[in-house]
Amino acid sequence: MERLLTIVIFLFSYSFGYCQILPSQHGVHHKKSSGGAGSCSSSESLMALPNQSSTYSSKVRGYHFTAPMDFCISAVKVPTDANSGCQSVAIVKFNSGPPPAYNNTTNDFSQLHYTSCLASTDKITVDISVSQGDVIGIYGCRGTGCVISYGSGNYSTTIAENAVTLYRSLMQFNLVSNQMKEISSEGGTSISRVEMYYKN
Repeated sequence: MERLLTIVIFLFSYSFGYCQILPSQHGVHHKKSSGGAGSCSSSESLMALPNQSSTYSSKVRGYHFTAPMDFCISAVKVPTDANSGCQSVAIVKFNSGPPPAYNNTTNDFSQLHYTSCLASTDKITVDISVSQGDVIGIYGCRGTGCVISYGSGNYSTTIAENAVTLYRSLMQFNLVSNQMKEISSEGGTSISRVEMYYKN
């Protein structure tokens, strides 16, 4: 059965060029529990992002932040302000703190989710547990040219009323054809606007 599924995925990829790589292919993500009850059962909320200020294309950009509490990422979506083509999204957890300043890079992270060129304007559902203190990176763009909706960097937002700052992070490759690698951060300049939905 597993071999048949692999063949079907391969044929789909060959026929249509791009396909979604599901988060289950990058490890199982368990919901957190507290006192025996699931702690990620609240209603879904959207983390606020800055308004679009400009656009960019060809190389993916995103943001990273330090989790202020335990929570679950329940969905992500690249907004259609800059482009309404297929969406590509990646989520990573850095293993040793925030990514280094450009042009230094790091591969010391775990990839939690990757979607390549999914033809949809809807949210992409995920189920990823995040622990307080985790450094999370979220990256995304639309269309085969990896068009980015930029917003102001070092952006102050909240997760469940806890203050969070979104810092610019980047990869010098197109996310449509490359999973995350060689990640950097870059001062207070623009971040790629990728919506993150969460439960706590």
